[in-house]
This record gives sequence, structure tokens and C-alpha cells, in this order.
Amino acid sequence: MLLMVTIGYVFSYLIPTKQKSVVFPIQSTQAFFIAQSGVEFAVRLAKDNGWTSKGSLNTNFNTAPNNTRTLGPGTGIGSFLLSYSSSTDTLTSAGQVPTGTERRRIVVSNFSTFLSYYSYVMPITVNANQVSNNVTLTNFPMLVNITANNNLRTAANGGNIASYNAATGDPQDLIFEGLDDTTCGGVAGSSPCKLSHEIELYGPTTGALIAWVNVPSITSTATGTGDTVIYMYYGNGCMSATTQNPGGVWANYSGVWHSGNSATPLTDSTGNNNLATNSTQVAGQIGFAQSYNGTSQLASKTAGVVNIPANNASQTISVWFSLAAGDYNTRSGVSFVNGTNSGLQFGQRNSGTTSRAVGFWQWGGNFLGGTQTNPTAATWHYMVYTFDGTTHRPYFDGAALATATTPAAQTGTPSQIYFSTYDGTDERWSGGIDEVRISNSGIVRSANWIATEYNNQSAPGTFYTLGAQQNN
Repeated sequence: MLLMVTIGYVFSYLIPTKQKSVVFPIQSTQAFFIAQSGVEFAVRLAKDNGWTSKGSLNTNFNTAPNNTRTLGPGTGIGSFLLSYSSSTDTLTSAGQVPTGTERRRIVVSNFSTFLSYYSYVMPITVNANQVSNNVTLTNFPMLVNITANNNLRTAANGGNIASYNAATGDPQDLIFEGLDDTTCGGVAGSSPCKLSHEIELYGPTTGALIAWVNVPSITSTATGTGDTVIYMYYGNGCMSATTQNPGGVWANYSGVWHSGNSATPLTDSTGNNNLATNSTQVAGQIGFAQSYNGTSQLASKTAGVVNIPANNASQTISVWFSLAAGDYNTRSGVSFVNGTNSGLQFGQRNSGTTSRAVGFWQWGGNFLGGTQTNPTAATWHYMVYTFDGTTHRPYFDGAALATATTPAAQTGTPSQIYFSTYDGTDERWSGGIDEVRISNSGIVRSANWIATEYNNQSAPGTFYTLGAQQNN
């Protein structure tokens, strides 16, 4: 005879302070524990895969094999069946004994919120007028640069990062989320959404953090009303794997070199093209950078180069650079070439009408645009080049420069990448190189995008406001 009793049960999973109460009838102890196992399975699977939006939960918990598990030897003594309702944000775990016969169920309300079991949260609010012309940009890699924060220290150093991996230097319990549909991409019901991030630098004793966060939709207004807000969560001692997703941050890029490595190789965050280097690590515009001595130092990949756009493809290239004082020689800072008289180069020129200019040119010397005077030495500057198939456009420190006479684009596909030379030997750079990026073929960044990048990367503390820590 089945016992019919209704009780209140406090379900605690992973973090004792993050509790939710559910009420259910007990008819079978066995079925109850099977249903509870289903909830625990759902929480872990959702967190490990980043299924925090209602849409992703609906997709993944209403289809096999994620919605069911058989327990016990052989064909099993029972099973749980999961279902999720995005309209009510509830997860139901039905305990079946035997398999196929429901005996008990546990319903967890506000399930998407329940998955955010991080103890602390800080809001990060984009400030008024920081997104150029108050437009909306999509899939924007936003720089979060925090010089020090006691709350972001590891627990061993008096802070609240609780799952620090000392071997990899990774604060594994730090994630970023959007909490409104607009930030999450504009689709109704898409929030909350986990935002892909990559950590370039983290200081466990100081709470210093340099992270790149892919924001699906970012905007700001003249008044500051309706500006984009993202949220940084942390304080979860149960994370055993990284939460970083560089591939999600840089999905629209063919190469991203933060240039902060202390040793070879110089890592490409897209995973495409790591560079061998003998350069020197120095303080850069963003974290660390690489300095080149103008005579012997370089970074390069001369075989197996992949995914770099052809020289005549629409594209965008950007670089932060600094020049050695008093050096006006022709120097090649960044070069994408194929070694057969076709290539695209960034650097400093000292010839003809482009004397002491910093900009872009083709293999053979056709100048594609840049400054007409030498920028301030020993100071970091931002240079961007776009080509839309017709016009070569240069940008300096976030502002568009006059376009040069536009020669036909060279047709080669780069098979070598060099920082601090164009061919492995000549025109070596004297100064610093940081944060080199090349977008995927066909992507031409707008003037608003480039100006917003400059605002964000040149003065991150002005670009956004970091809110106070709150209990989650």
C-alpha cells in the first residue's frame, strides 16, 4: 500500500547557502531519490554546458538523451524523466519505478535563476556616449580591465574567488552574464545568457583582471538611460573546469594576438596561428606587450598559416603600437605576406611624400593610408585598416584618416606572418606591438565600431562603471 504524505523539502545542491524549497508528495522513497537525482543531474549538466537561457534549457532538456537516465543494473530499477517549460521557467523531474511508470516528481521553479549559484555579483555598466554615436553593435569583444579589487582576490588571499586553478592561473568560478533580452541579442526569452569570455591576465593576490567579454548587443545613450549592463558572477567553490570560451569571444576573427606571453610561442586566441618569438615582454597598452629591438627580434610563422584573408578580400586589421624615440627609419611592425610580391604591411615609412608616416602599404611600397607625421614616441597608439573591396581606409586613435590613392588590391593569400619585419630579415620594428587582430574575411568594421574599440581599450575605466559587490 502506497503511503500518501505531502511534506515540505528543502533541496540544497552544491552550495548550502543557495537553497530552494520545493513541495512534493511522497509515495515511494525509491522514486523520490530517483527524481532528486534527476534534478542534480540537470543542474550539473546545464552548468557544465552553459545552458542558462530559457531557450537553451528548453531545447536540451526536452530531447533525448539529456532528458532521461536509467538507474540500476541491467535494464534498470527505475529512471528519471526531465522536462522544462520555458514559459513558466520550471524543471520537472519525474521518478519512474519501474521505468516508464511515474511515481514521484520534483518541480523546481525559476530554474534558470537557480542555475546562477554564484555567491556574488558585480554589475558593469557601459557609460553614456561611450559607444560611438550611440549605435548598437553586435558581438562586441568588450575589454574589462580592473587594476585591483579585494573582492576578486582568491579565497586564500582574503577574496571571494573560490575555485582558482593555480596551475593555469584561471579563476574558474568567474563568469559573465546578460540579464535582459536586448543585451542577450534581442530575441524574446533569450535572457539570462552566459557571455563568452577570455581572461588575458589575473592576479590572485591583488584581484587584478583583464578579460575580454563577447557582448551580443552593446549600446549607450547620451543620457546614460538604457546603457548596456553586464554582470560578473563569482564565488563558487565547486567549479572544477575552466569557464572561459575564447572561441566564443573571437568567433569573427582569423587572428588575435594579445602579445602578453612571457615566452614563445606568441599565442593566437583563435587557435589558428601561434607565432615563434624572441621578443621582450614589456608593459603594454593592455596588460603586457612585446618589444622589438630593431635589429634581431621578431615574431613569425612561416609555414602552416591558416585562415588569414587574401590580400584582395574585404577585411579589418588593428594593432596597438609604440615607437622608439628618435627612430625614423622604415620599419615593418606587422606583415601578412605570401613571399611572392604580395602582402599587406603595417609600419613606419621614411620615403618620399610618406616620410615619417605610420600606416599601411602593399608589398612593393604602394602606400594605402596613414598618418602624415610621426606619432609621439614611447606612447601607445591605435591603428586600424579596413578594405571593402574598393577603398583602403586607415584609422588612427579611433578617428578616420583621409584615404590614399587606392591601388588595386594584391591578390595573394598570406602564407607567412611577421611581427617586426616583412620578410624575416629586413625593416625590423623598434618599439612595442600589442593586441594585433585580423577579422574574418569579408568583415569590414565600421567607423563606429573602431571608435568604440578605441574608447574601450584606451580608457576602460571611463568606458564603463564597475558596481559594488552584491550578494547573489
